[in-house]
Amino acid sequence: MLKHATQSKPSNASKAAILETAYRLFGERSLEDVSIRELAKEANVNISSIHYYYGSKEELYLAVVSNITEIMAQKAGEFTSAFTEAQKEDVASDAFYIDWIKHLLEMMARAMLGRLRKNNYLHRILIREQMTPSRGFELLYQQGLEPVLSILDDLIARISQQEVNASQVRARTHTLIGQIVIFSVQQLTITQRMPFIHEGEEANMEMIIHTILENVEYILWGIVAKRDHI
Repeated sequence: MLKHATQSKPSNASKAAILETAYRLFGERSLEDVSIRELAKEANVNISSIHYYYGSKEELYLAVVSNITEIMAQKAGEFTSAFTEAQKEDVASDAFYIDWIKHLLEMMARAMLGRLRKNNYLHRILIREQMTPSRGFELLYQQGLEPVLSILDDLIARISQQEVNASQVRARTHTLIGQIVIFSVQQLTITQRMPFIHEGEEANMEMIIHTILENVEYILWGIVAKRDHI
């Protein structure tokens, strides 16, 4: 346990400021490229406050990842609850499952894409952990990503009438999510190829999300057609 003799206890406001600043800086750059001195300066706190609440820069980064996983787990839980209630009121069908897959992917798209003008640090941290995993990856995967992926696996398995852990089911899950990832990581390319994107930004983001969901629907009804043809 860290000792803080002759030192007043930092405020909860300082703790929140540190976490918010870390989310932004770790979103902009990697863990190695952000110094604890810079974190303290940007959060307008003493370096000792960071040590008091988080112990080290590495533990602060894990706190950021943990915060992200909590948000993802909460969204997954809300979706599961709504889906369970809907099953009680509606007849299960291909159209029913497809609508709920689109609902889940829309939720993910809005979280991952945000507005192109606004820095969305969530997707940067998620992508970086995929490419160069740190200690935070297992936490992110087990508590954040896997619950969402499992929901998609289950819904796709219902449509394709395959085992939920079938390789093809999981390949389809990642294929559907891949469309969101592409728009997330290629934001500079998008603004180069679609320079009008910032003119009526909100409407254009809606167009992108609509296009993703349109493609999702084509893919899923294609799975149904292939299933019925076999």
